[in-house]
Amino acid sequence: MADSPSGASMLQYGQPPFFECSSKGDRRFSAFSAQIRARGNLSIETLYQAAKRFPDGSTGLSWRAAKGKAAINMDEVRALYGLLWDEYIAENPHLAEPLLAASGLSDVFGQDGHACQATELWRIRTQLLDAGREAPPPRILQDAEITYAGIGSRETPQYVLALMTAVAKLAAQWGWTLRSGGADGADSAFEVGCDAAKGKKQIFLPWDGFNDRRGMIQLPPLAAEIAARYHPAWPHLKQGPRKLHTRNVGQVLGRDLQSPANVVVCWTKDGALAGGTAQALRISEGYGVPTVNLGHPDAVLSLAGIVRQVRLAAGCLPFDPRLTPAIPQLEKHFPDQATVAGILDRATEIICGQGEVNLRQAVIEAAREEKLMAELVAAEKSHVGYSL
Repeated sequence: MADSPSGASMLQYGQPPFFECSSKGDRRFSAFSAQIRARGNLSIETLYQAAKRFPDGSTGLSWRAAKGKAAINMDEVRALYGLLWDEYIAENPHLAEPLLAASGLSDVFGQDGHACQATELWRIRTQLLDAGREAPPPRILQDAEITYAGIGSRETPQYVLALMTAVAKLAAQWGWTLRSGGADGADSAFEVGCDAAKGKKQIFLPWDGFNDRRGMIQLPPLAAEIAARYHPAWPHLKQGPRKLHTRNVGQVLGRDLQSPANVVVCWTKDGALAGGTAQALRISEGYGVPTVNLGHPDAVLSLAGIVRQVRLAAGCLPFDPRLTPAIPQLEKHFPDQATVAGILDRATEIICGQGEVNLRQAVIEAAREEKLMAELVAAEKSHVGYSL
Protein backbone atom coordinates (compact mmCIF):
# COMPACT_ATOMS: atom_id res chain seq x y z
CA MET A 1 0.00 0.00 0.00
CA ALA A 2 1.21 3.51 -0.71
CA ASP A 3 -1.23 6.44 -0.72
CA SER A 4 -4.67 4.90 -1.16
CA PRO A 5 -7.27 5.91 1.43
CA SER A 6 -8.97 3.29 3.53
CA GLY A 7 -12.17 2.07 1.98
CA ALA A 8 -11.12 2.67 -1.62
CA SER A 9 -12.09 0.02 -4.15
CA MET A 10 -9.40 -2.58 -4.63
CA LEU A 11 -7.19 -2.99 -7.67
CA GLN A 12 -7.13 -6.36 -9.41
CA TYR A 13 -5.00 -7.77 -12.23
CA GLY A 14 -5.43 -11.04 -14.09
CA GLN A 15 -8.10 -13.64 -13.37
CA PRO A 16 -9.60 -15.00 -10.12
CA PRO A 17 -8.71 -16.43 -7.71
CA PHE A 18 -6.70 -13.34 -6.79
CA PHE A 19 -3.53 -13.42 -4.71
CA GLU A 20 -3.80 -10.57 -2.17
CA CYS A 21 -0.66 -8.41 -2.04
CA SER A 22 -1.05 -6.37 1.14
CA SER A 23 -1.04 -6.59 4.92
CA LYS A 24 -4.47 -8.23 4.56
CA GLY A 25 -2.96 -11.07 2.53
CA ASP A 26 0.60 -12.31 2.13
CA ARG A 27 2.56 -9.79 4.20
CA ARG A 28 5.74 -10.52 2.24
CA PHE A 29 4.17 -8.43 -0.51
CA SER A 30 3.11 -5.54 1.70
CA ALA A 31 5.09 -2.31 1.21
CA PHE A 32 5.28 -1.99 4.99
CA SER A 33 6.83 -5.44 5.43
CA ALA A 34 9.01 -5.63 2.30
CA GLN A 35 12.49 -4.57 3.46
CA ILE A 36 15.43 -4.05 1.10
CA ARG A 37 18.76 -5.24 2.49
CA ALA A 38 20.82 -3.04 0.14
CA ARG A 39 19.01 0.02 1.51
CA GLY A 40 19.63 -0.65 5.18
CA ASN A 41 16.68 -3.02 5.67
CA LEU A 42 14.26 -0.11 5.35
CA SER A 43 10.79 -0.94 4.11
CA ILE A 44 9.58 0.07 0.67
CA GLU A 45 6.92 2.27 2.29
CA THR A 46 9.51 4.10 4.39
CA LEU A 47 11.82 4.69 1.42
CA TYR A 48 8.98 5.76 -0.86
CA GLN A 49 7.49 8.27 1.57
CA ALA A 50 10.93 9.64 2.59
CA ALA A 51 11.73 10.42 -1.07
CA LYS A 52 8.82 12.86 -1.37
CA ARG A 53 9.59 16.57 -1.61
CA PHE A 54 6.99 19.11 -0.56
CA PRO A 55 6.43 22.78 -1.50
CA ASP A 56 7.92 23.96 1.82
CA GLY A 57 11.20 22.20 0.95
CA SER A 58 10.79 19.37 3.45
CA THR A 59 11.79 15.84 2.50
CA GLY A 60 13.07 12.69 4.23
CA LEU A 61 9.95 12.56 6.42
CA SER A 62 8.71 9.46 8.20
CA TRP A 63 6.01 7.48 6.43
CA ARG A 64 3.43 8.71 8.93
CA ALA A 65 4.31 12.36 8.29
CA ALA A 66 4.43 12.04 4.49
CA LYS A 67 1.67 9.54 3.78
CA GLY A 68 -1.36 10.86 1.91
CA LYS A 69 0.32 14.16 1.03
CA ALA A 70 0.83 15.25 -2.57
CA ALA A 71 4.51 15.87 -3.33
CA ILE A 72 6.03 18.11 -5.98
CA ASN A 73 8.11 15.20 -7.32
CA MET A 74 5.41 12.55 -7.69
CA ASP A 75 6.69 11.29 -11.05
CA GLU A 76 10.12 10.78 -9.51
CA VAL A 77 8.85 8.94 -6.42
CA ARG A 78 6.47 6.78 -8.47
CA ALA A 79 9.45 5.66 -10.55
CA LEU A 80 11.35 4.98 -7.33
CA TYR A 81 8.44 2.92 -6.01
CA GLY A 82 8.66 0.59 -9.01
CA LEU A 83 12.44 0.37 -8.72
CA LEU A 84 12.17 -0.57 -5.03
CA TRP A 85 9.90 -3.51 -5.84
CA ASP A 86 12.34 -4.60 -8.56
CA GLU A 87 15.17 -4.55 -6.00
CA TYR A 88 13.10 -6.41 -3.40
CA ILE A 89 12.22 -9.28 -5.74
CA ALA A 90 15.83 -9.41 -7.01
CA GLU A 91 17.04 -9.80 -3.40
CA ASN A 92 14.38 -12.44 -2.71
CA PRO A 93 14.14 -14.54 -5.89
CA HIS A 94 12.12 -17.22 -4.08
CA LEU A 95 9.21 -14.76 -4.02
CA ALA A 96 8.90 -15.11 -7.78
CA GLU A 97 7.29 -18.53 -7.28
CA PRO A 98 4.02 -17.34 -5.70
CA LEU A 99 3.81 -14.49 -8.19
CA LEU A 100 4.18 -16.80 -11.17
CA ALA A 101 1.77 -19.33 -9.68
CA ALA A 102 -0.99 -16.76 -9.19
CA SER A 103 -3.63 -16.28 -11.88
CA GLY A 104 -4.31 -12.77 -10.60
CA LEU A 105 -3.09 -10.21 -8.04
CA SER A 106 -5.10 -7.81 -5.91
CA ASP A 107 -4.62 -5.06 -3.34
CA VAL A 108 -7.67 -4.32 -1.19
CA PHE A 109 -6.24 -0.87 -0.42
CA GLY A 110 -5.33 -0.12 -4.03
CA GLN A 111 -6.72 2.85 -5.90
CA ASP A 112 -6.34 3.71 -9.54
CA GLY A 113 -3.80 6.49 -10.08
CA HIS A 114 -1.93 5.80 -6.84
CA ALA A 115 1.25 3.81 -6.27
CA CYS A 116 0.17 0.23 -5.63
CA GLN A 117 2.15 -2.94 -4.96
CA ALA A 118 -0.26 -5.09 -6.96
CA THR A 119 0.42 -2.91 -10.02
CA GLU A 120 4.19 -3.23 -9.65
CA LEU A 121 4.14 -6.93 -8.79
CA TRP A 122 1.92 -7.72 -11.79
CA ARG A 123 4.41 -5.83 -13.97
CA ILE A 124 7.28 -7.85 -12.47
CA ARG A 125 5.34 -11.10 -12.93
CA THR A 126 4.79 -10.26 -16.61
CA GLN A 127 8.48 -9.44 -17.06
CA LEU A 128 9.51 -12.72 -15.44
CA LEU A 129 7.25 -14.67 -17.77
CA ASP A 130 8.44 -12.76 -20.85
CA ALA A 131 12.10 -13.22 -19.94
CA GLY A 132 11.78 -16.88 -19.03
CA ARG A 133 13.11 -15.76 -15.61
CA GLU A 134 16.62 -15.37 -17.01
CA ALA A 135 18.49 -12.52 -15.34
CA PRO A 136 20.29 -10.12 -17.68
CA PRO A 137 24.08 -9.98 -17.43
CA PRO A 138 25.38 -7.26 -15.10
CA ARG A 139 25.90 -3.93 -16.83
CA ILE A 140 29.42 -2.53 -16.86
CA LEU A 141 29.17 0.99 -15.47
CA GLN A 142 30.54 4.01 -17.30
CA ASP A 143 33.08 6.06 -15.37
CA ALA A 144 31.02 9.25 -15.40
CA GLU A 145 28.36 7.37 -13.41
CA ILE A 146 30.68 6.37 -10.57
CA THR A 147 30.62 7.94 -7.12
CA TYR A 148 33.02 6.74 -4.44
CA ALA A 149 33.44 7.49 -0.76
CA GLY A 150 37.06 8.31 0.07
CA ILE A 151 37.34 8.20 3.84
CA GLY A 152 39.42 6.81 6.68
CA SER A 153 41.15 7.35 9.97
CA ARG A 154 42.96 10.53 10.93
CA GLU A 155 45.80 8.18 11.90
CA THR A 156 46.25 6.83 8.36
CA PRO A 157 50.01 6.28 7.68
CA GLN A 158 51.74 8.77 5.40
CA TYR A 159 52.53 6.25 2.67
CA VAL A 160 48.85 5.26 2.50
CA LEU A 161 47.83 8.92 2.38
CA ALA A 162 50.09 9.33 -0.65
CA LEU A 163 48.38 6.36 -2.33
CA MET A 164 44.96 7.80 -1.53
CA THR A 165 45.91 11.11 -3.14
CA ALA A 166 47.18 9.31 -6.24
CA VAL A 167 44.02 7.19 -6.49
CA ALA A 168 41.81 10.26 -6.08
CA LYS A 169 43.70 12.13 -8.80
CA LEU A 170 43.24 9.25 -11.24
CA ALA A 171 39.57 8.85 -10.25
CA ALA A 172 38.99 12.55 -10.96
CA GLN A 173 40.60 12.14 -14.38
CA TRP A 174 38.25 9.23 -15.07
CA GLY A 175 35.23 11.38 -14.19
CA TRP A 176 34.40 9.81 -10.82
CA THR A 177 32.77 11.89 -8.07
CA LEU A 178 34.38 11.91 -4.63
CA ARG A 179 32.35 11.92 -1.42
CA SER A 180 34.27 12.66 1.75
CA GLY A 181 34.02 14.41 5.11
CA GLY A 182 36.57 17.21 5.26
CA ALA A 183 38.49 15.72 8.20
CA ASP A 184 42.27 15.58 8.58
CA GLY A 185 44.09 12.47 7.43
CA ALA A 186 42.42 10.23 4.85
CA ASP A 187 39.59 12.63 3.98
CA SER A 188 42.02 15.42 3.18
CA ALA A 189 44.31 13.12 1.18
CA PHE A 190 41.46 12.08 -1.12
CA GLU A 191 40.31 15.67 -1.53
CA VAL A 192 43.81 16.92 -2.37
CA GLY A 193 44.07 14.36 -5.20
CA CYS A 194 40.59 15.18 -6.45
CA ASP A 195 41.31 18.91 -6.47
CA ALA A 196 44.65 18.40 -8.25
CA ALA A 197 42.75 17.03 -11.25
CA LYS A 198 39.82 19.46 -10.84
CA GLY A 199 37.50 16.56 -10.10
CA LYS A 200 33.91 16.47 -8.91
CA LYS A 201 33.37 16.20 -5.16
CA GLN A 202 30.73 16.27 -2.43
CA ILE A 203 32.10 17.09 1.02
CA PHE A 204 29.76 16.29 3.91
CA LEU A 205 30.54 18.40 6.97
CA PRO A 206 28.99 17.57 10.35
CA TRP A 207 28.40 21.29 10.93
CA ASP A 208 29.24 24.55 9.18
CA GLY A 209 32.71 25.66 10.25
CA PHE A 210 34.01 22.13 10.86
CA ASN A 211 37.77 22.13 10.33
CA ASP A 212 37.42 25.77 9.21
CA ARG A 213 35.28 24.61 6.28
CA ARG A 214 32.08 26.23 4.99
CA GLY A 215 29.32 25.01 2.73
CA MET A 216 27.59 22.28 4.72
CA ILE A 217 25.41 19.90 2.67
CA GLN A 218 22.04 19.59 4.40
CA LEU A 219 20.79 16.02 4.80
CA PRO A 220 17.14 14.98 5.26
CA PRO A 221 15.96 14.18 8.84
CA LEU A 222 15.98 10.48 7.91
CA ALA A 223 19.80 10.61 7.95
CA ALA A 224 19.85 10.81 11.75
CA GLU A 225 17.49 7.83 11.97
CA ILE A 226 19.79 5.78 9.73
CA ALA A 227 22.83 6.85 11.77
CA ALA A 228 21.09 5.79 14.98
CA ARG A 229 20.20 2.42 13.50
CA TYR A 230 23.82 1.64 12.64
CA HIS A 231 25.60 3.00 15.72
CA PRO A 232 25.80 0.50 18.61
CA ALA A 233 25.82 3.19 21.33
CA TRP A 234 23.70 5.97 19.86
CA PRO A 235 21.70 6.75 23.06
CA HIS A 236 24.96 7.49 24.88
CA LEU A 237 26.36 9.92 22.30
CA LYS A 238 26.32 13.68 22.76
CA GLN A 239 25.18 16.07 20.04
CA GLY A 240 28.63 16.59 18.48
CA PRO A 241 29.46 12.90 17.94
CA ARG A 242 25.93 12.31 16.65
CA LYS A 243 26.44 14.96 13.97
CA LEU A 244 29.79 13.43 13.03
CA HIS A 245 28.26 9.99 12.61
CA THR A 246 25.22 11.36 10.76
CA ARG A 247 27.39 13.00 8.10
CA ASN A 248 28.80 9.51 7.39
CA VAL A 249 25.34 8.58 6.14
CA GLY A 250 25.66 11.20 3.41
CA GLN A 251 29.12 9.99 2.41
CA VAL A 252 27.75 6.51 1.73
CA LEU A 253 24.17 7.23 0.59
CA GLY A 254 24.41 10.69 -0.96
CA ARG A 255 22.58 13.89 -0.11
CA ASP A 256 19.19 12.36 -1.02
CA LEU A 257 19.94 9.14 0.93
CA GLN A 258 18.82 7.26 -2.20
CA SER A 259 22.13 7.13 -4.10
CA PRO A 260 24.56 4.66 -2.50
CA ALA A 261 28.20 5.06 -3.50
CA ASN A 262 29.53 2.49 -5.94
CA VAL A 263 32.50 1.74 -3.70
CA VAL A 264 34.08 2.89 -0.42
CA VAL A 265 37.87 3.31 -0.33
CA CYS A 266 39.30 3.74 3.15
CA TRP A 267 41.95 2.89 5.74
CA THR A 268 41.40 1.59 9.26
CA LYS A 269 44.07 -0.07 11.39
CA ASP A 270 44.24 -3.78 10.51
CA GLY A 271 41.05 -3.33 8.51
CA ALA A 272 39.01 -3.27 11.73
CA LEU A 273 35.77 -1.45 12.44
CA ALA A 274 37.29 1.34 14.49
CA GLY A 275 36.76 5.05 15.05
CA GLY A 276 34.36 7.24 13.12
CA THR A 277 35.09 5.36 9.89
CA ALA A 278 33.44 2.28 11.43
CA GLN A 279 30.06 3.99 11.19
CA ALA A 280 30.44 4.52 7.45
CA LEU A 281 31.59 0.92 7.02
CA ARG A 282 28.60 -0.43 8.95
CA ILE A 283 26.29 1.60 6.73
CA SER A 284 28.06 0.51 3.54
CA GLU A 285 27.79 -3.11 4.60
CA GLY A 286 24.10 -2.70 5.39
CA TYR A 287 23.44 -1.17 1.98
CA GLY A 288 25.60 -3.64 0.06
CA VAL A 289 28.26 -1.10 -0.97
CA PRO A 290 31.62 -2.83 -1.63
CA THR A 291 34.59 -1.63 0.42
CA VAL A 292 38.31 -1.54 -0.36
CA ASN A 293 40.06 -1.15 3.01
CA LEU A 294 43.74 -0.35 2.54
CA GLY A 295 44.41 -1.18 6.18
CA HIS A 296 43.43 -4.82 5.81
CA PRO A 297 46.38 -7.20 6.38
CA ASP A 298 45.87 -8.65 2.89
CA ALA A 299 45.55 -5.27 1.14
CA VAL A 300 47.58 -4.74 -2.03
CA LEU A 301 49.45 -1.48 -1.42
CA SER A 302 50.60 -0.64 -4.92
CA LEU A 303 48.83 2.04 -6.91
CA ALA A 304 48.19 -0.26 -9.87
CA GLY A 305 46.84 -2.99 -7.58
CA ILE A 306 44.56 -0.55 -5.77
CA VAL A 307 43.31 0.90 -9.06
CA ARG A 308 42.38 -2.52 -10.37
CA GLN A 309 40.71 -3.57 -7.11
CA VAL A 310 38.75 -0.32 -6.75
CA ARG A 311 37.57 -0.28 -10.36
CA LEU A 312 36.39 -3.88 -10.25
CA ALA A 313 34.64 -3.29 -6.92
CA ALA A 314 32.87 -0.27 -8.43
CA GLY A 315 31.61 -2.33 -11.38
CA CYS A 316 33.92 -0.84 -14.03
CA LEU A 317 36.38 -2.32 -16.47
CA PRO A 318 39.68 -2.79 -14.59
CA PHE A 319 41.94 -0.71 -16.84
CA ASP A 320 42.29 3.07 -17.09
CA PRO A 321 39.29 4.18 -19.22
CA ARG A 322 41.41 6.77 -21.03
CA LEU A 323 43.05 3.84 -22.85
CA THR A 324 39.76 2.76 -24.46
CA PRO A 325 40.45 4.54 -27.81
CA ALA A 326 43.46 2.23 -28.29
CA ILE A 327 41.32 -0.93 -28.35
CA PRO A 328 40.46 -0.96 -32.11
CA GLN A 329 44.12 -0.59 -33.08
CA LEU A 330 45.22 -3.28 -30.60
CA GLU A 331 42.57 -5.66 -31.94
CA LYS A 332 44.12 -5.40 -35.41
CA HIS A 333 47.42 -6.76 -34.09
CA PHE A 334 46.18 -8.94 -31.22
CA PRO A 335 42.88 -10.59 -32.19
CA ASP A 336 42.65 -12.43 -28.86
CA GLN A 337 40.53 -10.28 -26.52
CA ALA A 338 42.28 -11.67 -23.44
CA THR A 339 45.61 -10.45 -24.81
CA VAL A 340 44.19 -6.99 -25.52
CA ALA A 341 42.82 -6.83 -21.97
CA GLY A 342 46.20 -7.87 -20.61
CA ILE A 343 47.94 -5.11 -22.57
CA LEU A 344 45.51 -2.51 -21.24
CA ASP A 345 46.06 -3.80 -17.69
CA ARG A 346 49.83 -3.52 -18.15
CA ALA A 347 49.50 -0.04 -19.67
CA THR A 348 47.52 0.96 -16.57
CA GLU A 349 50.37 -0.32 -14.39
CA ILE A 350 52.82 1.80 -16.41
CA ILE A 351 50.63 4.88 -15.95
CA CYS A 352 50.39 4.25 -12.22
CA GLY A 353 54.12 3.68 -11.92
CA GLN A 354 55.29 6.67 -13.92
CA GLY A 355 52.69 9.30 -13.03
CA GLU A 356 52.37 11.86 -15.83
CA VAL A 357 53.14 9.35 -18.56
CA ASN A 358 51.89 9.75 -22.13
CA LEU A 359 48.90 7.41 -22.54
CA ARG A 360 49.87 6.42 -26.07
CA GLN A 361 53.40 5.58 -24.98
CA ALA A 362 52.06 3.44 -22.15
CA VAL A 363 50.02 1.37 -24.63
CA ILE A 364 52.97 1.05 -27.01
CA GLU A 365 55.28 -0.07 -24.21
CA ALA A 366 52.78 -2.64 -22.95
CA ALA A 367 52.15 -3.97 -26.47
CA ARG A 368 55.89 -4.32 -27.11
CA GLU A 369 56.28 -6.28 -23.89
CA GLU A 370 53.44 -8.58 -24.93
CA LYS A 371 54.94 -9.13 -28.38
CA LEU A 372 58.38 -9.87 -26.97
CA MET A 373 56.90 -12.28 -24.45
CA ALA A 374 54.98 -14.09 -27.19
CA GLU A 375 58.15 -14.41 -29.28
CA LEU A 376 60.07 -15.70 -26.28
CA VAL A 377 57.42 -18.34 -25.57
CA ALA A 378 57.42 -19.39 -29.24
CA ALA A 379 61.21 -19.65 -29.23
CA GLU A 380 61.23 -21.78 -26.11
CA LYS A 381 58.61 -24.11 -27.61
CA SER A 382 60.79 -24.60 -30.72
CA HIS A 383 63.99 -24.93 -28.61
CA VAL A 384 65.59 -21.97 -30.39
CA GLY A 385 67.97 -19.78 -28.43
CA TYR A 386 66.61 -16.33 -27.70
CA SER A 387 67.79 -13.31 -25.76
CA LEU A 388 66.08 -10.05 -24.95
